This record gives sequence, structure tokens and C-alpha cells, in this order.
Amino acid sequence: MAKKNTSAFLIEIEEKIHLKIQFLLNRFKSTEWSGPAWYKVEESYKNGFPKRVKLKYFKPIHLGHGTETELDGNKMGELLPKVYKRFPNLKECYLGLIHSHHNMGAFLSPTDEATALEQTAKDGLFFSTVVASAKEPFDCCMTYQDQFGFSNLIDGEVALSGPPIKVPKEWETEAVQIEEEKKAEV
Repeated sequence: MAKKNTSAFLIEIEEKIHLKIQFLLNRFKSTEWSGPAWYKVEESYKNGFPKRVKLKYFKPIHLGHGTETELDGNKMGELLPKVYKRFPNLKECYLGLIHSHHNMGAFLSPTDEATALEQTAKDGLFFSTVVASAKEPFDCCMTYQDQFGFSNLIDGEVALSGPPIKVPKEWETEAVQIEEEKKAEV
């Protein structure tokens, strides 16, 4: 399922989050989707570098097409206050990205790497996770700015944890919403 942890850091995905990912991958088999994701550093190395990170929540907000998806700044601006009101503990997390490569396999494409580097925070971390329904199911990275102002990208690994759960109605509603928005674009 997940790649062996040989990287600098590990992103843990609990079963509930994994089920939501699988639901969206099954629902949108040949279409990429994306959204903001919130990551919490659970364990660090002695030097402060993240060792173990949890993907705490994500919200799909865009349904692209077979080879792309993008996040709209206006949608993000409207979404963030609502998410933080509903889940105030997410304010303790780093805001990052999650998106699908549907049946192409999860990998960090040059576009994915460029996006992660563009999103590098001047003070903090940016995590990005790619998911897929075929081949390799996960890939991830983290970016940060060093003391010289250069953006750096570090590859990570993904592991699953937690007991199985049922699909919540909210996920179905979110999927219907981005599907309807996609139809309205045409």
C-alpha cells in the first residue's frame, strides 16, 4: 500500500481520511481533483525538522480534467474562514495541498514540484500529497525556505493508520458540489 519509509519525513493518513481519498478516486476515476489540506507535525527530529506529520483534514474544491487541476484563490479565501470556524484546531496545522493523479499513479510531476516550491512559506512549511487509484497510491513532499531565502523540496513517504469507517454524507455532498461546478464551466 504505502511506500517503505526511507525519506526524511513521513505523512500519516488515518483511515477516515484514506476512505475519503478512496471515495473521491472511485467517484472521479479519470479526472483530477484538488483542494487544500491541513497537516500537523506530530514528531520532529532534534534539529526541529519534521519526522512524522499527520494529514488532519482536506476539502476538495476543484474538479479538473484528465491531466490538471488547480486551486482558485477566491475559493480559498471564501473557504478558509468557514473551515477554521468549524475546525478551530486546524489553525495549529500547516496549510498545504492534496490532489489526485487518478489512474496515472501518484508521483511528483515537474508541475507538482514547481507548485510546491512556489507555495513555500517564508516562515514555515508547505506539504503536498498526490494520491492515485492505480500504480503507486501516494507521493508527497514538503517545501521550506532556508536561511538564504532559497526554496527547498524534500520528498516524503506516506503511511496509513487507524480503524476502518463508513463514508460520511458530507463527502458525497462535496463530490456533488465540485461535479456541478465542473458542469457549469462548460
